[in-house]
Amino acid sequence: MTRLELFRLLSMWGNYSFDYACSMSRGRSGGIISMWDPAIFIKQNIWCDANFVIVQGQWINLTGTYFMVNIYGPHDTDAKVILWQKILSFIHQHNGRYVLFGDLNEVREESEQFGSIYSTTEAQTFNSFIDSSGLKEIMMGGRFFTWMNKSGSKMSKLDRFLISEEVMDDNTDLKAMVLDRLLSDHSPILLHSQKTDYGPTPFKFFQSWFQRKDFEEVVKKAFADCSHDSSESRVPLHIKLKSIKQSLKSWNSAHKKKDMSRKQEVIGLIQDIEVKIDASLASDSEKEMRLQLLRELNDIDREWQMQWKRPIVSSRINALWESLQAELQQMTHFEGQDEVRWGIGHDGTFTVGATRHQIDDAILPTLDVSTMWCKIQINLLESVNLLSWKNI
Repeated sequence: MTRLELFRLLSMWGNYSFDYACSMSRGRSGGIISMWDPAIFIKQNIWCDANFVIVQGQWINLTGTYFMVNIYGPHDTDAKVILWQKILSFIHQHNGRYVLFGDLNEVREESEQFGSIYSTTEAQTFNSFIDSSGLKEIMMGGRFFTWMNKSGSKMSKLDRFLISEEVMDDNTDLKAMVLDRLLSDHSPILLHSQKTDYGPTPFKFFQSWFQRKDFEEVVKKAFADCSHDSSESRVPLHIKLKSIKQSLKSWNSAHKKKDMSRKQEVIGLIQDIEVKIDASLASDSEKEMRLQLLRELNDIDREWQMQWKRPIVSSRINALWESLQAELQQMTHFEGQDEVRWGIGHDGTFTVGATRHQIDDAILPTLDVSTMWCKIQINLLESVNLLSWKNI
């Protein structure tokens, strides 16, 4: 993978303590990727296809060999038949415990679909595959439909977990929960066997606090109050810092309570509208309000996500970051409408050939590790947007 793609994986996982397997993009499909913690799941083998990624391995706290099958189902009817035949053949040829998951792009019965044409043949083929493979579907809590278009006129249960009986025997308290889709058209599904307690939240000073209008006023007031309340002519610095810390802690708690209260209110409004959409009772104005609420929810989440941005401490990450900065500096920003010009080519446009030529000649010779080209399609502008800001 390229460094831009590694940074994208890092942004999703949070650190470099992960392993992954992927199926490269083909046509309009963006590809499939499975990620896991190598300290918890030990990979033994992988198989990649246009519509699935199978990772064979063993969980540290479980016995037996597991096959984690990440699926992205095709739209074409004939392609679906081929996919189920491939996976069924694989299951019969490889003994182990199976967990199938992903966007299977198929429903099992007509009630799992709304606003679209139901195909009895495709559903029968899918159900026949499940029966022949010996898999069981985990009943999911939360929402019924896992996919909804933006207008709320079409909904389907396309995402699910299918597991072998041995997996259920190993995990008697296994549960699946459909979470709120919020900004995505698909709802994430959480498969879990127990809740994890991460302990109390530590006190930290976040750089994002500087962007709040009342931050400076809180600090100045805490500093002044500390000096006035003390009988000493000179208050020790650590006492002042402690006073400021307590004031900021209370101030941040109030901000968080206010934002979280509004967030829950917005989520509640979105859920109420989506319940009406599920029942085909929502008006056009309510659907438009849902889009506005989603934008507001995105703004609230973006503000709080800024608090968890941490400085670079790893030399490896720092080297990658500096290299990316050097590459991004080749782009020129102009006044007026946003426009991206690629400095590597002669005409300012991005081409794969020119970029690969630049990397081969200027970057790869400086590395002390073996490298190879992997064919994978990425959204360049979206990736760059993660790493740079427009000059103002």
